[in-house]
Amino acid sequence: MFLIFAPANNEVSKCSLTRLYGNYIKFIKMFRQQNKPLAERLGVRSSPTLLFFDNGVQSPVTLNGGIKRSDILHQLECMLSGERVQEIKKEIKPTVSEFDVLILGVGTGGLTAGLYLSQPDGTIAAIAIAKELN
Repeated sequence: MFLIFAPANNEVSKCSLTRLYGNYIKFIKMFRQQNKPLAERLGVRSSPTLLFFDNGVQSPVTLNGGIKRSDILHQLECMLSGERVQEIKKEIKPTVSEFDVLILGVGTGGLTAGLYLSQPDGTIAAIAIAKELN
């Protein structure tokens, strides 16, 4: 089981992981503020927080704060057999997105460029590039 304590608009809870892993792992989302006793009992102090359970036993791994999708995938894959993971990965289909403008790095300059380049009929994608912290 995969338990998410997250704000209502949190992107972690809206991802396609349920579609890929939902037949094998149960996903539950709870709002920490509305479930304070349970959150406190599980040691959840901030949102989002992701908890993992295997047969009712909480995993020592907890993810919170700025959570990377790759970290979530790693934990989900650790909960399944290698064979099952390979089956799931075969279901992943590449997608193609088309944009008139793609801005990599959304600092002040990137946002300004997006404003200048925006047109009524155009599509612009702005991608923030996160740096790994050591």
